[in-house]
Amino acid sequence: FHDLEYRYDFGDETVSTWTYGAQPGVLLKNVAYDSTAAHVYESSGTYSPTVTIRYRLGDGTFDSTTYNLPSITVTASDTEWAGTKTVCYSTNSDFTGAPSGCVQVANVTDISASYAANKGTGNKRHLLHDGQTFAIASRLNIDVGGPSMIGKFGSGVNPIINSTLTATSVIGLSLSSTPTGVSDWRFQDFTIDCGNQNNSSAFASNGSYSQILMHRMYLTRCGYGLLMSGSTLNALNTSVPYTHAMWDQVFMVDSTIYDLYTSASGPNAIFANCNRVAVLGCNIDNNSNGEHGIRFQYCNRGVFSNNTIQGIAATKVNLTIRGAPTGGDVTQVGPGIYSEKIIISDNLMVGGASVGIVGFGPQNGVSDERGRNIIFERNLLQGTATTQNTVQTAYEDVTFRNNMLSLPSGAGGGYFFGAQPSGQVPCPTRVHVYNNSVYHGGTG
Repeated sequence: FHDLEYRYDFGDETVSTWTYGAQPGVLLKNVAYDSTAAHVYESSGTYSPTVTIRYRLGDGTFDSTTYNLPSITVTASDTEWAGTKTVCYSTNSDFTGAPSGCVQVANVTDISASYAANKGTGNKRHLLHDGQTFAIASRLNIDVGGPSMIGKFGSGVNPIINSTLTATSVIGLSLSSTPTGVSDWRFQDFTIDCGNQNNSSAFASNGSYSQILMHRMYLTRCGYGLLMSGSTLNALNTSVPYTHAMWDQVFMVDSTIYDLYTSASGPNAIFANCNRVAVLGCNIDNNSNGEHGIRFQYCNRGVFSNNTIQGIAATKVNLTIRGAPTGGDVTQVGPGIYSEKIIISDNLMVGGASVGIVGFGPQNGVSDERGRNIIFERNLLQGTATTQNTVQTAYEDVTFRNNMLSLPSGAGGGYFFGAQPSGQVPCPTRVHVYNNSVYHGGTG
């Protein structure tokens, strides 16, 4: 995991370069360089991905082996959801650009009610008219299976779901009554404006689900962009006769989360517990509100790459990885399970008035939340005059390599990288720090 060099070629020449991260417009979407990797195929076709693993021999030279991965076949959306399997929604009677043969729902005044009346049993595509603003009177619940999606029709700007809902989410993923069956959903090319309402969320998890993709989404003025709270699963598994499993296979790609609820304490752009998760090519900017940018309380097999994370509230961090409590506090994980096999690479992180830009460890001094096997590499960290420290870990088996930190002339003194015990987890060991560059603009 730490010592071999990996190069994934996803066989996907239809995509170009990442828009955000440490090298926007340079790094290719079609390749990845870490042991844990993720990719989204955006066009129909059959693809033949490979991975090449390079390693050093005893004499100091290198050798490599290339492996063929299972082929991937992507069906065109107009084929998968042909005819009446596509439902198009308009706030008036205009359906210019709608797919041929689709169901047309005109004069929509509440997108949640219109969706509920047309969702059927799943395996449908729901498209909103480009450039239109849709009101929503209650949470839109995703409680049927896929393959399904919500997106847009037309080639214009994103449609907007304009919410005034408080203390709830705009889109609710699953329900207490749907512990299984909600999977294989895509959300693509529309905007959710939560209206700067208290405790609002663009997406919130209300029951178990898997295989969720949020692609080219714009989420703004919300309490949480994506909320996946372990306490929700715990409560469900004690109050209803179902087993709600840990969320699995969740991707957020090429999306933006901008501006959290004004001066709120608690909200994060992403607050999550999840197996197999990827946040790729996203632009996350709290606009100095809320708390952290990306905060995972539990993560097993995660990729956080090519993102720009900035505008984090004072005293909070751009990205933090915490572990599952060994006492089984997150009931879907169980005792003794670690957050691990996590790659954080090629991100741009701009720090603020914070004690640190990135942290791996328990949330407080009494928690036994364990993590290990994390690689942090090729990230560009830009501090400000009020940035104190940069990266710290309380976890074992962490590699920190090939990163660059830049501090302005007025920046104070802290540490670039710190490893020290925290909470009730084992003392960090096998922590490797190499090939990093630190620049300070001052002359003192």
